[in-house]
Amino acid sequence: MVYRQALRWFIQHYAELAIGILLTISPYKVLGWAFTLLSIQEIPEWFSVPGWGEVLRFGGLLLFLWGLRFIYSYFAIKLCFDNDGVILKKGIIAQDQVQIRFGDIKTIGVQQSILNRLLDEAAIAEKSPGTD
Repeated sequence: MVYRQALRWFIQHYAELAIGILLTISPYKVLGWAFTLLSIQEIPEWFSVPGWGEVLRFGGLLLFLWGLRFIYSYFAIKLCFDNDGVILKKGIIAQDQVQIRFGDIKTIGVQQSILNRLLDEAAIAEKSPGTD
């Protein structure tokens, strides 16, 4: 059996991708929405809209790349179970693989917050001599 991280853990990162794309493509429209939300009728003289638009565009690009990093981790990490033990595979093109036999596992820890309990998900940490 092959397991990946739960997709619902990545909802915020999909939002980061969407907001990053929106800021990169149309920062001035987002500035207009912000002014409308804040009920600002006149733009202050000290506020240079073209300058802030470019800052927002760059920030949107950084936000997009940050969200993309986490989406990549969904496809790059797999946890496989077979009859002999657990195999952790990391990477898409170049892969690192760690195999731990069931007999070598000494402790298993489960980390679960209140929200994780409500969503029926948890983080599992296994420890064996020489590997975590």
